[in-house]
Amino acid sequence: MRTIISDSSCLISLYNAGDLELLQQVFGEVTITPIIAIEYRLPLPLWINVVANTTPIPASFQGIDLDPGEASAISLACELDNTILIIDDLKGRRVAELLSLDFMGTLGVAVEAKRLGVLSSIRPLIERLRLAGLRFSDTVDLRALAQANEL
Repeated sequence: MRTIISDSSCLISLYNAGDLELLQQVFGEVTITPIIAIEYRLPLPLWINVVANTTPIPASFQGIDLDPGEASAISLACELDNTILIIDDLKGRRVAELLSLDFMGTLGVAVEAKRLGVLSSIRPLIERLRLAGLRFSDTVDLRALAQANEL
């Protein structure tokens, strides 16, 4: 079983859209770091585990301007085996890619939910996420809709 590690942006966006439970429906359990728990600022559901990373992000990436939550999530994904990192920030995604980590964004969670039959369509969720303040380009939106076979 893969360990799903989420950055705070996914948690906050899904909560604000009224869809936080989608993470549990798709993945069962989600892991975050203590820094992300602080950034989230709300009580955590029982299906979210808090695990502290024990090493910082690799030194070669420490100069990149990542927020502390993103850096801790990437660090934890490097420490654990068989992980999927949920991260929306472009800089964080680039670092994850350079570290050969498996990752997706919040819209990737929506696509996975559709694939598993949890959602019949991702379009309404995309609209709720936009209204909740998650920013993504039209290109990202169209890519997610194409992956969900909704174009």
